[in-house]
Amino acid sequence: MPTLAAADPQLGGGAAPGIGFAISSNSVRNVVRQLVSTGQVTHSDRAAIGTDLRTDPEGGARVVAVSAGGPAARAGIRAGDLLVTIDAKATPTVDDVAGVLATMRPGRRVFVGLVTDSGARRSVTIELGEIKSS
Repeated sequence: MPTLAAADPQLGGGAAPGIGFAISSNSVRNVVRQLVSTGQVTHSDRAAIGTDLRTDPEGGARVVAVSAGGPAARAGIRAGDLLVTIDAKATPTVDDVAGVLATMRPGRRVFVGLVTDSGARRSVTIELGEIKSS
């Protein structure tokens, strides 16, 4: 479902031809079903690991904060760790982390490859949480 068209400042803020954003029909169906039955969105069905990440210039997604009690905290991930893989898929940027998680559902268990701030490599298993609906 189309949701937004990009604006091009060089065209006076008009639509940028060929650039738009959309959400999947499955996501729309899920949200509409919840709205019809309860009047609000009660769950997102979107996977989350419970971290605040920043793309590291050297490659990977640097953990800058971990949600207390969240999936990453339960797995032993700490601020300063560098996420380099999720489920054996490379995550050289925060966008890559989001892309990998977008293909997964809450409750799934995945391996996460990390480099600690001391340079040690390790792997942990995370049971994916869910992005809170708002």
